[in-house]
Amino acid sequence: MQNVLVGGELPRTLKEMMFTAISQDRACRYCEAAHLACCRMLGIDEESIDRLLSNLDSLAPERTRDIIRFSVKCARDPQGLEEADFEALRGHGLSPSEIVEIVDDNEDAALLLSALLTRAGHEVEVAFDAAECLEVMGQRCPDVAVLDIGLPDMSGHALARELHARLGSQVPFLIALTGYGQPKDREQSRDAGFDRHFVKPVDTDELLETIAARDAREGEGDRPVT
Repeated sequence: MQNVLVGGELPRTLKEMMFTAISQDRACRYCEAAHLACCRMLGIDEESIDRLLSNLDSLAPERTRDIIRFSVKCARDPQGLEEADFEALRGHGLSPSEIVEIVDDNEDAALLLSALLTRAGHEVEVAFDAAECLEVMGQRCPDVAVLDIGLPDMSGHALARELHARLGSQVPFLIALTGYGQPKDREQSRDAGFDRHFVKPVDTDELLETIAARDAREGEGDRPVT
């Protein structure tokens, strides 16, 4: 999310308004004055600046207001962010990051993969068995789920079928993770409802590319498991 807010996706004017609001929230008058000067230099009108400083709820357009509100909350208390906050950004087509659920009973492997995906800008949750996965997804459905096939309490194939049964059209993009990559293994994954099949050790670059291309693949209809 940090890459979205301070990277190259947002216009400079919006970034300066964000930093002004954050500086004001933190009572950093020096920073606030510096960013205000940049806002004026970039041509932001005084009415918008006044609303930014005194009545953010009246600031227009809605996209600008929601992004600034999110950035202030994120700077103040990132752990306090809720799903509704992220949904507001997604509603404006802003967030390229995905919520990824990793389900693997090998804790070291799961945490390592989690660190790699987090570093790439994704929001990651980890479960170490199928029961924990089902409990988490009952509360919050991720965009992508990476499921180890050899789970202790339920096979990854059975878990994928259960997710399809429970979530229907809301089922996340399912990626199978296994030590087996023969055609019959890929066919089993496809039959269980997986979208992709990865063989351990996973190629993280390919995994990231697959996650990034998830929306495009969803538009293809019947997706082959490869």
